Amino acid sequence: MKWIFGIILAFTLHSCFDIIEEVNFNEDGSGNFSYQINLGKYKFTLDNIMKLDSIGKFKIPTNEDIRKDLVDLQAQLNKIEGASSVKCSGDFEYYLFKITGNFKNVEALNKAYTAIYNFKRNEKLPTIEAYKYDGKSFVRNEKEPKTDIFAKNTFLKENQFTEGKIMIVTRFAAEVLTVSNGKTIISKNKQATLTKCTAAELMKNPAIINCEVKLK
Repeated sequence: MKWIFGIILAFTLHSCFDIIEEVNFNEDGSGNFSYQINLGKYKFTLDNIMKLDSIGKFKIPTNEDIRKDLVDLQAQLNKIEGASSVKCSGDFEYYLFKITGNFKNVEALNKAYTAIYNFKRNEKLPTIEAYKYDGKSFVRNEKEPKTDIFAKNTFLKENQFTEGKIMIVTRFAAEVLTVSNGKTIISKNKQATLTKCTAAELMKNPAIINCEVKLK
């Protein structure tokens, strides 16, 4: 989310955080999703940052501001046709933020993904087709960096987010036959895939997480 990245970018530190994306598909194409960002390794720094009113031109949001954003985002996501039981939560002791919910089909999943991306952005993007699923194959597709800050600022791309870890887990009702990405691992039960990379790798090359999965 924009305000979370804003807090991180307010300090020129080597970032230490984890982002975990989990999507679980049922046989009929419905399922559930979870997006989690863990800033716990930043706890001491963030505790001090949150006591400030601003850093330069960046206004530091209060816990109450962030809670309101989470409530607003949750309401917005639950209005999406085909999305349900969406919850947006924040643990301010350990700085763990999570969005979970159900989707009726991949179209609803893409709309939810787009709404999260567009939240509080001035320039909204049309529906992002980050996922494709037809029962026999699944595609995870990422084309652009998550924020314009990373796309336009070479210093941030090269010196920030070097230690952040991205983990993408996708589970299926059917058996996984093949994957197109060499960084993607198939689980022992052959019904899940895991793609891992660093945040620095993702910022420089968003396509690094792209993968087509063939299902039995």
